[in-house]
Amino acid sequence: MPLDWKSLFSGKGRVDRTTFWTVQLLTGVFAACLKATATLFPSELMLLLLAPFFVANWVVSVFSLTKRLHDLGRSGWWMLLPLAVALLVVAAAAAEFGRGSTGALLSEDVVLWGLLLFLLAVGVLKGSPQPNRYGDPPKAMRSATA
Repeated sequence: MPLDWKSLFSGKGRVDRTTFWTVQLLTGVFAACLKATATLFPSELMLLLLAPFFVANWVVSVFSLTKRLHDLGRSGWWMLLPLAVALLVVAAAAAEFGRGSTGALLSEDVVLWGLLLFLLAVGVLKGSPQPNRYGDPPKAMRSATA
């Protein structure tokens, strides 16, 4: 499966599960390497030098998620739903924490698990085998170009 590097920076089209998980794995490893570099060489200059790479890595990950949602027949805007819920939970937890409650720590875990479940669902569910408004199925496009 050759990877089209230009398509990594585009939110158009669809990707299958294998491509999605490959991109997520690579961006995760790259992010870990960037974080390790920033930790080993802690300075403002290093953070400034690494910032464009962090941003580019995040953009590639978001576009991959967008295209995966497209394969499921959903708009990329659906990724905002779990983030909106997470923000509401964090805001509620912060309000509780201000009143001396320790529930804020638990709500942080709930948010992380919720986001992980969303990512897993998007990555595990089978995409639509028919063309949809976002394009042809990824495997059909790959076999057509081969």
